[in-house]
Amino acid sequence: MKIKNYEIENFSNTLKPFKNMILLYGADEGLVYHRSKTIIKTFLGNTFDKNSLRIFDFKDKNSGEVEEFLNVGSLFVEKEVVKIINPNEKNINWISRKYPENLLVVLCADELTTKSKIRKRFEEDNNCAIIACYKVDNAQLKNTIYQFGLKNNIKITDAAKDFLMEVLGNNYQII
Repeated sequence: MKIKNYEIENFSNTLKPFKNMILLYGADEGLVYHRSKTIIKTFLGNTFDKNSLRIFDFKDKNSGEVEEFLNVGSLFVEKEVVKIINPNEKNINWISRKYPENLLVVLCADELTTKSKIRKRFEEDNNCAIIACYKVDNAQLKNTIYQFGLKNNIKITDAAKDFLMEVLGNNYQII
């Protein structure tokens, strides 16, 4: 299930509709990181401890180890998140499985073409969510500056917004 641009903020902050597996992909690594962090915080809420988050990098591990971990899980935490970085196109049969509601699997990938097996699987499966993370456009940047001002009780003039938009660029890590 593809989450549309106008739905991303609401989905990240509420996780409704809840999906056990979420794929974040795109050219903007900073935005992928930010959105995955927001989704993980939303899911775990106040139950976060060091055992609640497990990170697997497919450059270091193969999908068999991750699949084994997902089937067993942890007995020590109420809610658990498995974050998978650099998923590969090889064995992806485990993706469409329905996992318990106390487990969230977040996959973070670089740019995926429309022919990508992982991307196709997530777009077609209603138990999964997929979020594209591309460079921020001017409207998104203006909204981000506005939201920052509201959140921090700062009045930002139009001239300051224009200056920030010019200086910040479109890389979310800088923003």
